[in-house]
Amino acid sequence: MKLSISQTLTLQPLNLRHAQPLLAAVNASREDLGRFLPWVNTVKAPYQAQAYILARTHSNTAGALWFAIYDGQTFCGVFGIKGIHSVKKVAEIGYWLTIEARGKGIVRQILKEAIAYLTQQTSAKIVELRCHDENKASIAVARHAGARFTGYDESPTKLGKYQISLVDAVD
Repeated sequence: MKLSISQTLTLQPLNLRHAQPLLAAVNASREDLGRFLPWVNTVKAPYQAQAYILARTHSNTAGALWFAIYDGQTFCGVFGIKGIHSVKKVAEIGYWLTIEARGKGIVRQILKEAIAYLTQQTSAKIVELRCHDENKASIAVARHAGARFTGYDESPTKLGKYQISLVDAVD
């Protein structure tokens, strides 16, 4: 199943056939991605790209959905709804893009569709994106989507939490 976001932008359910293009994308953007994403150092061989994919697609986290992002025929990143907390009703979103794919509004387009999906098809009341303080582009994407800074998570990296109220999005 392929989800069309625009004429050229599509999401494909992430699976093992994406391992090779994912590895090539990580290799092409490794230094830049590695500034904010520690997992990049664990994806240096095909079997590690497969392990990355399996860790996400087999997380058994309620509400989790993972996609390969394509701009035309070019694999350019991964987008995921990491899961939906059953009590807090928070859906965490995660994504990454290659250097070449940035600055084209790709994540903004995907977020618009993801927010509509989460609002209409799930129990989520809040969408949360976690951003490193120095990742100005991701913070700008979150704010453009209507997110507000709500504090830091409890991880050692102290990622900023940016939340969008889906209740407000419906009103």
